[in-house]
Amino acid sequence: MARPVLNQNTRRNRLLIEDSLNDDNSAVALSQAKMNELLLFRGDTVTLRGKKRRETICNVVPDDACPNDHIRMNRVLRNNLRVRSGKERLRIGQAAWDSYEPDLVPEIRRDHFDEAVKFARRSVSDNDIRKYEMFAQTLQESSGLSS
Repeated sequence: MARPVLNQNTRRNRLLIEDSLNDDNSAVALSQAKMNELLLFRGDTVTLRGKKRRETICNVVPDDACPNDHIRMNRVLRNNLRVRSGKERLRIGQAAWDSYEPDLVPEIRRDHFDEAVKFARRSVSDNDIRKYEMFAQTLQESSGLSS
């Protein structure tokens, strides 16, 4: 019985493994076209899944010399995932930022931030230092720790 040919579009996150040209253990290289297809940007964090349920997290960097259906990673990453370069395919999981967390302050804007830090953007004057020293002295006297 012949095996059916799988549609490549259904498995666009499975890539052939190649040796990396750099020794960065935290980065993998993809072609820019594949990054666009997977909606990834330079520096995005992705989950890589290998054999025996092995997973690791890496940053993605574009590589123009990398073929469209290949991924480049160094020897340490391949050993961690229990995969070999050449014939095996690696699965890229979802980007780490895809996990949704609700925004606790949805309506904060730049003008709110500017209002909060407008007094923090000035140099410390001698008058400020004297005020602090007087405050520290009164605090010590009130707590009974004067020396």
